[in-house]
Amino acid sequence: MKGYLYSQDGAYAFPLGPKVTTIGRENCDISITSPHVDNQHALIEYDDEQRCFVLKDLNSSTGTYVHECRVQNAAVRLADGDFLRFGFNGLPLEFHIEQQQQHQQQETTMPSIYPRQAASNSLHMITQTIPSRRSSNSITNYQQQIDVQQSPGLSLRTRALSAGTKKISAITPINQTSNCVRDSIVRPNAWTVTSTSNSGRTIINGSFSGELDLQNQDNSEITNRVSQLEKEVKGRDTEIRDLTERLRSLEPLSSTFKSEVQTLRTELDKVKREKQSASGLISSLQRDLHSKESNLAKLTREIDGLKIDGRDKDLRLQSLQSKFNLLRDRSRAEDDRHNKEKELKIKSAEQQINELNENINRLKSQLLDAEKQLLRVNQNEQKLKQECEHTRGQLTTIQRSEATINADLVNAQRKHNQLCANIWRCFAADDDNDEYDEDQHNIIEQIEQLQQKLNESRNELEHHREIYSSSNEQQKTSFGKLTDIFTIAMHEQTTERVLLHARQQMLEFEEADAESFAGMFRQTAINALNCHVKLISELNSLVTKQNDQEQDLYTNDILALIRRQYEEFEHEKQNLSFEQTSRERTLRSELEQITNEKDTIWQQRFNEECNRLREQAAQLQREHDEQSSSLSARLEEAETQNRDYLQKLNILETESSEKIDELTTKLEKYQQQLTEDNERQNQLASINERQKEELIQLEKERDATIEDLNRQVEAYKDQVRQFSITIIQLEKSLGDEQEKRIKLQADLDILNKNDQGISHTN
Repeated sequence: MKGYLYSQDGAYAFPLGPKVTTIGRENCDISITSPHVDNQHALIEYDDEQRCFVLKDLNSSTGTYVHECRVQNAAVRLADGDFLRFGFNGLPLEFHIEQQQQHQQQETTMPSIYPRQAASNSLHMITQTIPSRRSSNSITNYQQQIDVQQSPGLSLRTRALSAGTKKISAITPINQTSNCVRDSIVRPNAWTVTSTSNSGRTIINGSFSGELDLQNQDNSEITNRVSQLEKEVKGRDTEIRDLTERLRSLEPLSSTFKSEVQTLRTELDKVKREKQSASGLISSLQRDLHSKESNLAKLTREIDGLKIDGRDKDLRLQSLQSKFNLLRDRSRAEDDRHNKEKELKIKSAEQQINELNENINRLKSQLLDAEKQLLRVNQNEQKLKQECEHTRGQLTTIQRSEATINADLVNAQRKHNQLCANIWRCFAADDDNDEYDEDQHNIIEQIEQLQQKLNESRNELEHHREIYSSSNEQQKTSFGKLTDIFTIAMHEQTTERVLLHARQQMLEFEEADAESFAGMFRQTAINALNCHVKLISELNSLVTKQNDQEQDLYTNDILALIRRQYEEFEHEKQNLSFEQTSRERTLRSELEQITNEKDTIWQQRFNEECNRLREQAAQLQREHDEQSSSLSARLEEAETQNRDYLQKLNILETESSEKIDELTTKLEKYQQQLTEDNERQNQLASINERQKEELIQLEKERDATIEDLNRQVEAYKDQVRQFSITIIQLEKSLGDEQEKRIKLQADLDILNKNDQGISHTN
């Protein structure tokens, strides 16, 4: 027989095992992942005796529902179409049996039309039918009624060995109906016998009466016939007595068989009680195991929660570090972008200036030398600006180096976090292994080595910071000296001697190295001074020298001389221009208008671009200052948070170590209890196995004895049937003989009457 559990929509079917099917949340044949279902919730077992499936609830916490009726720590027989539900608010499942097997079950469990009689009731049926034939109300007064006390030759048959101690009233309704059916079949036969015998008797009486009137026979023949009939009746009575004696001899065997069956039944009851007690003990042990497993699960959940908190804190630290790195990268990218924009704008401005200078040189051919010198001065100023920007870039590199130092600090913090994670792993390994292993000792040594390395790295960082601060102070002093020398040299009334003296001082300045920022600034200042010296020398060469003493002039004097010469040239140019034709004047006037317009336009644009660049540079400087301040504040916040997290981690480590020690002690206790419970379970299982084996042996012996007894009963039944047939035949023959005897007596009475009448007449 096969059973299935179908889902409500019929999409899923769970086949049941041939004997036992366990249902629960874990390690079961049918696992249901629900918090309302216990690990071992219930089982469905096939009962061979009752030929049906039985649902047993294993004392679950939420119970099992059959047609919305709760079953807890009990067993229920299942029928086709029952709706089951495991746990509170569980999904309904429909129980079905395979159709072929179901038809076979109906055929086997349905009672047949002519059921086989039980061994204890077969004799009752015979004893009920025989008296009905003897004591029938349809028999006339001439028929003699048979009684056990009156007739010594006929007696009631004793109960066979297969007959039980039950009375006739204790027979089942099915057996009563079958007995009634068989009795109804037998009784009409008896009626037919009696009716035919009565009719035959009347005919015989009529024939006898006619023959006696016509013929007179001898009384000797009648007496001889009656004697023969009496002898035959006595012989048959002796046969009936033998049969009854045999039946009585079989009764003690049936009583012994009944006693054996009763002892076997008592033993079976004892075994069932022991089995129930063992199942109760197993269920109680299973409850204890479930409670202990739930406690272990709670402890493991608490440990997992602590681990998850530590991981969340590590993730927060990593997120803060990643945000800091993103801000740093963004600041670098913005600096690079602004520098590139500045360079592009400077290049575009230089191109515009070069175009303007070319146009001015074309229109003003006479002032080419002076304008070239001024352009050189502008170029030197631009170079100085570029060098200042380069110094700013170097400052940014210094800030970047500070950021790298901060990144090293972050890496050190990462190593510290990794060290904490390794510590957590060590404690996680302590949960599995209770003893102190060599691997744990190695891990602790590695942790100490990492702590030493962290301390060394911190000392190195502090040493680098001190060196960096001292080098910054030296560079500040050197920068101050160089800027003083440069500002003294670059005033309006400078001469070539002053510039050369300042250049010599810078060359003799030994505090600045070539690779340091001060050395680079010194080199740029020397280059600027060289350019300025060349410019002044070229201006002096343009000026007409009157005396040798006037060679070393100030720049203001040189420019004044240049202006004077320029005014003289202009005066000559005006004199020449008046002599030219009107066309030339008109052309020059037009060209001058065009040049003036271009000059004004380009000058305005140049001024606007310069102002805009200055404003952008100021804004960039402000933004840079704000970002640096915000980054410093964030660094301080991150350091404080790291300190707080380190303190919390230390507290958590101490708490977790204490909790882990407590949990290890509890786990050891629970393991000991589990081992004891397992031993008890094993003992109970061995006892159950032994009892099952004994039960199986007893059942086999019982089946063998029952088969033997059934064979004997069938043999006895056959014998009883033969005896009943012979008894019926004997009864028929006795009835015929009694009728004949009655006829003979009637004939004798008639003859006696006739003889008396004759005698009276004589």
